Order: sequence, then structure tokens, then C-alpha cells
Amino acid sequence: MRQRWDLGEDVKPKTAARRCTTGNLHRRGTPPVIIYLIVDDVDAFVDRAVDAGTKIVMTVEDQFWGDRYGQIEDPFRHPWSVANPKRSMSEGEIRGVTRAAMARSK
Repeated sequence: MRQRWDLGEDVKPKTAARRCTTGNLHRRGTPPVIIYLIVDDVDAFVDRAVDAGTKIVMTVEDQFWGDRYGQIEDPFRHPWSVANPKRSMSEGEIRGVTRAAMARSK
């Protein structure tokens, strides 16, 4: 499904109910669904979203799993994840970068 959002970009909406965070989101008064969008230009999309009234929850950055990724929250407190896959990785590469990222976070 493609839909034109009032942020001026065609996107493919995907929603992901995250089982592990649903209870926490609901207790904070946040809807228990995270909207996940894959867009062509994450930075431009987030800039337009902020201009339209959203707030940045996680700054857009290149992530270890290969996506350019960030999170915003709309005025109704709906969390949005916005991403653009920058590179494909094999299963072995994903395991390796995940282990390295977890080791750095300790």
C-alpha cells in the first residue's frame, strides 16, 4: 500500500506492534503501536516531520545494522521509526556487527 502523507513524500506504511514494549508504551500513555516507515531520504523526511510538529526521539544516524535510522513522536504521541536501508548484509555479517555493538554498549 502506498499513501501520500502530508509531509510530501510517498511512503510504504508498515506498523509493528512490539510485544516487548507494548505494555511500557501503554503505561506511558503512548499508543501501543510503532509506525515503521522506509523512505528514500530519512533526513529530509524527519526535517519535514519536525517542521510539521513532531519531536525527535532518536537522532537520525547510520546504524550498525546497515540502515540510516531515527525515531520521532507525533503530536498525538505516536512513535514513528523512519529508515532507509543503506547496505545489505549476510547473516554472518549481521551477527558480527551485532556482537560488536553489544560489546561497545557494556
